Amino acid sequence: MGKKFKAKRAAVQFARDNVQGLQEGRAREQYVEVHAPEAASDAGLDRHLLYQQAVQSPKGDISYLLSFYRQYIGSKRPEHLREDFCGTALICAVWCRGDRPRPEQSGDAEVDIAGMGPGTDPEGGSTGSLRAKPADIVCAMNFSVCLLHRRDEVQLYFSRVRRAISCEGGVFVMDLLGGHAAEAAVRMPRHNAVTGAAFVWEQERFDPVTRRIFCYISLRDPASRQVLWRAFRYHWRLWTHPELREMLLAAGFDDVRVWLRPMADANAAGSGNSSGSGSGSDPGDADFAEYVPAGGDAMDAAALARLARGWTAFVVGVVAPRRAGEVEP
Repeated sequence: MGKKFKAKRAAVQFARDNVQGLQEGRAREQYVEVHAPEAASDAGLDRHLLYQQAVQSPKGDISYLLSFYRQYIGSKRPEHLREDFCGTALICAVWCRGDRPRPEQSGDAEVDIAGMGPGTDPEGGSTGSLRAKPADIVCAMNFSVCLLHRRDEVQLYFSRVRRAISCEGGVFVMDLLGGHAAEAAVRMPRHNAVTGAAFVWEQERFDPVTRRIFCYISLRDPASRQVLWRAFRYHWRLWTHPELREMLLAAGFDDVRVWLRPMADANAAGSGNSSGSGSGSDPGDADFAEYVPAGGDAMDAAALARLARGWTAFVVGVVAPRRAGEVEP
């Protein structure tokens, strides 16, 4: 995770037919479209900064991470956060700028974000070695586990995460999506409820046999009125919760919990031209609820039907605190 690899840059055909949602009702010719991340710097755009403003909500993510830690560990205040697939390490930076300084670790495999983490931010924290103290919390956000297409890759990653977690207990949190809306061809305008920035999320070419899908994020710079078309491109393998649960337990995690939330615009997603505008953090959206299998406090039929249309989830791998002298698995 700590090694830096040169980012692969492939030639991409850019769609020119529609910038719905980025335009917000204005005429198309009022915007200048930038059709390659490589050209963004020439146009004065920073795709990573735009991504932070439009897509990410680090304070909200951290609140969930702390909530899961308190609920499943609760024995002490978490100090060490490790952010995998971290991009610009924004979660780590906000973690370090909390109510008191806290250590963090981050790792990513793309070179063009090197130097953008908290170690170079005068208001951020300092970046340490990936061989630092064991982590209380490890996170892999933005559906990053889906970048790993093979089961052996995911299993190896989970095993390494398990070894990185403190013997005093900790949690590994990743997000996941599923249901019909996750597999449909869609173009969904979204906005960040915290920053007000806008973007468009696209999904296309889902293969139901391999469960692989191509996804894109297009970003708009409100100051220059330029659109960075398909600024980020993803080729995912949509893993299911049962698959991830099985691999987490095999890697040595003591328990696996999942928290689900229906997609706000799942009803429109199947049309392929959705007009939903809410991000996952919009006020009024249903909050995440812990999934309970049939029996007990299981979800009712109506709730399950909503989830079938589309959902996002937090999958939480739990490492229970070890007693003195207890051997690690």
